[in-house]
Amino acid sequence: SSGINAEYGVTFVGNFLGVYLKSQYQQKVKTTGTILMLTGIFYSATTLVFGFFTDRGVSRSKTLIVGFCILSGGTLLVDTSLFGFVWPSFIYPGFMFGLVEIGSAMIQICVLPLLVFHDRETDMERSTEHMTGVYNAGFFLGAFIGPAVGSAILSATNSFAIAFTVYAAVMILILLFVGVVRCKVTNLLTVAEKEQSNKSTLTSEKAPLLKGVG
Repeated sequence: SSGINAEYGVTFVGNFLGVYLKSQYQQKVKTTGTILMLTGIFYSATTLVFGFFTDRGVSRSKTLIVGFCILSGGTLLVDTSLFGFVWPSFIYPGFMFGLVEIGSAMIQICVLPLLVFHDRETDMERSTEHMTGVYNAGFFLGAFIGPAVGSAILSATNSFAIAFTVYAAVMILILLFVGVVRCKVTNLLTVAEKEQSNKSTLTSEKAPLLKGVG
């Protein structure tokens, strides 16, 4: 769900950014293209930087949570008219979309390693291939859902601010859901490991007794 959510966020905001900037700030397609190009660079740089740090011990779970918060906050603040003020320039919404890209990148680099880790498949190569398929399916499902849901909300409300706010709220709920599921999975794995450890201990204790009987 994290992969779906991250890509959903980028496509949700990104696909409507050009229309939004044209309707609210009378900006041309060239401006939107420039913003998308720059935010794409932000995304690539963030992926490299946080990929480097998570490989060296920075918590993936914490990075994932911070990424969700940045993604949600950036989406919520693209259009601030619901809060009683409007950004004086298109640069501010463009910067907020940059935050959306950065948050998405932080989520993306954490999702696949966490999936592979929690799969607990003894064959890590097989597990990686399996989870890569699951991850990519979620990624492109998010790319499909984002524009479809965004269009429906905009058609119903005729408000970018409401659409972005609804999406930010959905992301927070998904973050909470992912957190709860992860805690449950971790607890289940811990219990399973303890049971396996207890079985191993009993087996090792019985072995000398069986030798003595023989």
